[in-house]
Amino acid sequence: MKKLIIILFIILLILSSLSLYISIKNIPQSIVLNNFGFNKIDKNTSCSNLSLLNTSECLRNELKTFYKYNYSEVHSDYNLSRIKIYGGVCWHYAKWYSEKIKQLNNFYYQEVHIEISEKYAHNFTIISNEEGYCILDQINIYCNKLIFE
Repeated sequence: MKKLIIILFIILLILSSLSLYISIKNIPQSIVLNNFGFNKIDKNTSCSNLSLLNTSECLRNELKTFYKYNYSEVHSDYNLSRIKIYGGVCWHYAKWYSEKIKQLNNFYYQEVHIEISEKYAHNFTIISNEEGYCILDQINIYCNKLIFE
């Protein structure tokens, strides 16, 4: 009886390991990071010389230090000092990302404007390189790794 329990335990352990391997192998090649994202990169105030994902996360973490959504600023011009005091809307933060990425000079970027309705629109920034692309949308980021076969 003791041998049978040991054999069943070993089989269970093997099946658990196999199940874990299969689930890890099938993890999608995209990562969604929101305000509860991980912070495993070192402090790098310039966000330079980092991978696509880590650059995106670094920029998002920097933005979070002063981010404040304020719809009443929707018609205000882009002015970083004003945004840090009063907050801004999606297009202010898309512009901020673009300005920061332009300074890094090792990524492609595109500000995107989409119509939501006749009255509303939304703006965000896409950053890319040979690793893939990330959508930087206020304090949320969505990254997709490109696989070249």
